[in-house]
Amino acid sequence: MKYATFGLAVLAATQASAADVEMNVDNFRKLSNGSLEIVVKFTNNLDKELAFVRATCAFLNKEMKAVTTENVVAQNIAARASDYGKTYVLQPDDAEKADCQITASDY
Repeated sequence: MKYATFGLAVLAATQASAADVEMNVDNFRKLSNGSLEIVVKFTNNLDKELAFVRATCAFLNKEMKAVTTENVVAQNIAARASDYGKTYVLQPDDAEKADCQITASDY
């Protein structure tokens, strides 16, 4: 059991905090083929490179209920820099908004 607890502590130490990485939905648009595209901007506030960050985005309908989710990933974001990631939903089921949260990151 000590080994499992130690392993969890190591994982938590490499996860960036909310203050370390900022994330915003930069663009949400319907494409000509009927699919939706979202672009997410990640800002690395650390003094070192961020190797990986993933956000899970829920696509919400008029009633603000999730109709589907997708992941958005960015890699190798330099210290004090920003990068973008994007994802698509091919059949959006009347999604009108996206709500995203960072679900994983690593230095």
